[in-house]
Amino acid sequence: MNEKDFGNVAYSMFRPITPSSISSAKEYNNFLYSERFMTLGVVSNVLPPSHKENRTKTQYEYLVTVTAELNSHRVLRCILYDGFGGINDYSTFTLKTGQRVAVLCVQGNPDSGLIISCIQNTKTATSEALGHHLISRFNNITSSITKDNVHYVKHDDGNEIRIEPTKIIAKDGAGNQITIDKAAKKIIITDGSGDTITIDKNSKKITIQAKDLNLEVKGNLKANVKGKADIKAKTINLNGSSGKVVTTKTHKVDFVTGIPIKGVGKVKAG
Repeated sequence: MNEKDFGNVAYSMFRPITPSSISSAKEYNNFLYSERFMTLGVVSNVLPPSHKENRTKTQYEYLVTVTAELNSHRVLRCILYDGFGGINDYSTFTLKTGQRVAVLCVQGNPDSGLIISCIQNTKTATSEALGHHLISRFNNITSSITKDNVHYVKHDDGNEIRIEPTKIIAKDGAGNQITIDKAAKKIIITDGSGDTITIDKNSKKITIQAKDLNLEVKGNLKANVKGKADIKAKTINLNGSSGKVVTTKTHKVDFVTGIPIKGVGKVKAG
């Protein structure tokens, strides 16, 4: 089918119906609800499965008002198209009143139809600067795939997940962020104050940068260091519950814990 033929088919489906093109309202209705005709309408009511007027009792039904020329309008009872149609394989979502939809009247049934698509609202503007993109929004969550192959999922409250070709970034509206950098082979956790935890696969280091660091262990703490352990501090307070610090070797005060201590002003035991 060439472009001209496609245009003729599309026009035949959506061409305006005027009094001059048909001879009677009956002929108009026959054409409007014929087996192969798709019409446009607006969801006027939503019937959940528990609604007394719902016939299926298992899925949402929608009343769609179809308005056309000849001062005629009709309410169709519709169900929603499913991309899979199986018991275990299905896709589902719900519509709201006021949404514009495309309805197919199956086998010419004038009272019911199948919602096969939704029509973009004219109030939803599209920017040409976005280029080749995909955007969907549902219940205050916007998902988009940009022309640069970046996938965003963002909540109106500021929480966001961004998937880039070499990074995954999760952040909230308060400045907290987790970055998984595939290229740099790093995982970086940051907060709004600038404190960070970095796991670097290349250097095999875990770096914590914080104004204050508290470590609370409910049970026992055991640290095995195969290499050298250095602690640099102005003051180190060692407070044992027995009132003393027990070491396995006798050393100078600088080695009271068995760890080399540099730049220590004073050491308190007990």
